[in-house]
Amino acid sequence: MAKSSLQKAIEKQQKEAKRIAENEARRQRASQIINGQPIVGGMRIMDPSAEELFKIMLSKYEPNDKMLVSGLDDCFPSQYHFSLLTDFEKLAMYGVVSNPHHYIGGQWSATLTPQGLTYFKDKETAMEKDKQTSKAIHIENLNATGSNVVLGNIINSSLSIDNSISQIEKEIEENGGEDKAELREILTEVKELAENIQNSRCLPKNSSLFKRLSDHMSKHGWFYGEVIGLLGSVVIKMLQG
Repeated sequence: MAKSSLQKAIEKQQKEAKRIAENEARRQRASQIINGQPIVGGMRIMDPSAEELFKIMLSKYEPNDKMLVSGLDDCFPSQYHFSLLTDFEKLAMYGVVSNPHHYIGGQWSATLTPQGLTYFKDKETAMEKDKQTSKAIHIENLNATGSNVVLGNIINSSLSIDNSISQIEKEIEENGGEDKAELREILTEVKELAENIQNSRCLPKNSSLFKRLSDHMSKHGWFYGEVIGLLGSVVIKMLQG
């Protein structure tokens, strides 16, 4: 017996609802994995499986104006074939690709981002930066008083943060999307906090600022990492005298 128009419409709605639910579940899984990854030297490092697939993607890239890259599923290790949609979702969330697609028949395509093209170089720089920062930290006299943390004998710092701010502003323009305005406002507040730390030689509490930062961590992990790295460098410079 042929299906009625109503039955067909209901089936179509059910399929669409199932597709939306699967997409949302995939995004949630990808987001959970990404949020568990460390931020090193102000940069969120990819999980191993995402890095492996992305490295293969880059090997297939031939420079072109649209920065498109494509290939067959066979170029990826077989153990990843059943999770490619989730892996592509992760790569998009990491900000190294945009518009990833997987086609029936075993083909895929994506658009590389400027951040993606320099990912491995940036990772190497970030890890070296983190290594040097870890070596530099040596706190001897740290006294908590009232609502502030006062840093022992500190010589007035002449640290200029303008270069760091300019770099973050550039990244906001490139990666901030619809949140650009709010990220700029937060960055202005961060700059004022950094200057306050330099001038007052103490760390004032600012829970509202860090809450706003945390609200953007899952979507803009790069921004959270850059800001924390900036404030950390200000404090470290002061501690070094």
